[in-house]
Amino acid sequence: MIAWLYDSLGFIGPVITKAKMFLQKLWQLKVNWDGELPEPLAKQWIHFVDSLKFIEELHIDRFVLADAIKKTILVGFADASQAAYGAVVYMKSISETNSVVMKLIASKSRIAPVKTISIPRLELSACLLLSQLVEKIIDALKMEIDDVILHTDSTIDLAWINTPPNQLKTFIGNRVSKIQDLTESCK
Repeated sequence: MIAWLYDSLGFIGPVITKAKMFLQKLWQLKVNWDGELPEPLAKQWIHFVDSLKFIEELHIDRFVLADAIKKTILVGFADASQAAYGAVVYMKSISETNSVVMKLIASKSRIAPVKTISIPRLELSACLLLSQLVEKIIDALKMEIDDVILHTDSTIDLAWINTPPNQLKTFIGNRVSKIQDLTESCK
């Protein structure tokens, strides 16, 4: 069922993340692959499958820009929780008449590892995911982007990202180095 939810641009990322979290829970509970789900889990799964009906009504615009473009800006956000982390990127285009069009371009999400990781480290993983996603989007669009603005609500991660990687612990330094390389021209 989860493999059926192919979503290369992440438009239904939250739905897929919820399904992956459910699978992770099954794995943690050591539920037999071919066995029957215990009643509470079966109800939870049925509720999830029923909620998928909205996908049929999902409309995705293929054209994401304003008419007579004056300026294009990619705007990205990264965030994390104890359960998952993710990144989302929007295209903001401003027309010559100053009308603004803002459209979802892509998103990515990952479930947090079973081993407990601190929120700042998960937030840093989200920042790296955002950096990688923005790089792929810029390569795929093959158009000039006037500005790239990336956001995180983690002041700890912002401090790490603005620190030379060799002054940080290995886990953090490796990610910061990649983020710095990928986001050299971003705000």
